[in-house]
Formats: sequence, structure tokens, C-alpha cells
Amino acid sequence: MNTATLNKEGGQGKKGLGQCACCSGNHLLHALLEQKERQDVGIHPEKLKPADWSKQSIAGMVRQLMFGYHLFLRAELPLLHELTALITSVHGSQHRQLIELQQRFHALKALLEQHLIDEEECFFPLILKYERHNSATAFRQAKQMVEKLEGDHRRIGNMLLHLRLASAHYMLPDDACEAFAYTYSRLEQLEAKLLEHIRLENHYLFYRL
Repeated sequence: MNTATLNKEGGQGKKGLGQCACCSGNHLLHALLEQKERQDVGIHPEKLKPADWSKQSIAGMVRQLMFGYHLFLRAELPLLHELTALITSVHGSQHRQLIELQQRFHALKALLEQHLIDEEECFFPLILKYERHNSATAFRQAKQMVEKLEGDHRRIGNMLLHLRLASAHYMLPDDACEAFAYTYSRLEQLEAKLLEHIRLENHYLFYRL
């Protein structure tokens, strides 16, 4: 049973987690979900079509990446860190794939957190300086960073593939509880968001340099 089927047939979601005796009876899960809801308030990323991205200024693309993707990751990664730890602690003895899944997610989380820092503290300021002041120095330094950022993107793509393989393409076991299903569903959402993020940077932002 995959997460999409389970969500459609069983009405799974955060509102149904209170019925999950094995995991969501734990106070931690409810606290995590409440915290995530508070973090989501006010985050409404604008949806731009690829054609629109080709017409965006560098500043416009940076704004979209920050508010549409980076804020999402900063809220989502801590939640998934706790969710993967929770379902592994409860179900890992019966479903050994969760141990590998948790380890691989933690590695992905560490890479993403450093990647966000590199972009927000170094790369974005450089390309904004280049656009605003036509700075040759900023342009050269930004170009030098692109190779590393593209390398990060390749590693992130490989990590997402290994997460998918470790979870058997996010196929739920027959005895999966609602917290288990919810975690897999959010991991799939993370994958989709990251692949879109990578595509936009590689094909639009980096292309400008």
C-alpha cells in the first residue's frame, strides 16, 4: 500500500494522528505538529511558472527561493528529523528499513542545512551585488561557488534516490500506523519540493552566470 492510496482511502493526515495509539499517543508528535502549524503561518510562496522564471531578475529569483523553498526547508527538516526518529524507535524492530531511512535522512538534513547557509550567507549576497552594482569581483566569486552548489545538488539527488529505495518507493507495510504513513507522505513531499528547487536553480539562476 502506498501513501497516496492510504491517504485517499483512509483519510490519513495530521488530523487523524490522534487515533494512532502506537506513535501519536506520544505527546511529542502532537507538539511537533502544532509547532509546524505555527511555523507555516504567513508562509505563502508565490507560484511561478517556468516561463516566468526566465523573465525574473536575479533579485526576484532569490526572493522566490528564499520564501518559496528555504523557509519550507527550515520548517520541514526539524519536523521530519523528529518524525523519522519517532517511527524508527517504535517500529524499527519490526521494519528494519526504517533504521537505514533515518540514517539517510539525517545525512540529507545535514547537507541541506549547510547548503542553505552557503547560499544565504555567501552565494545570494554575491549575485545580488553583481546584479545591483555590476561587480566583476562578485560575479567571479559567485561563478566559483556554482560548481560546489551544483555538486551539492547532485549529492542531494542521489540521497533522495537512496531514501526512496530504502523505503521501497514509500510503500507502506500492511501494519503501518498513521504516523508511519504521515512521515512517508511528508518525505515524498520533501522530495518533490527539493527536485523542483534544484531544477529552478540549475536551469534559471545558475544559467544567469
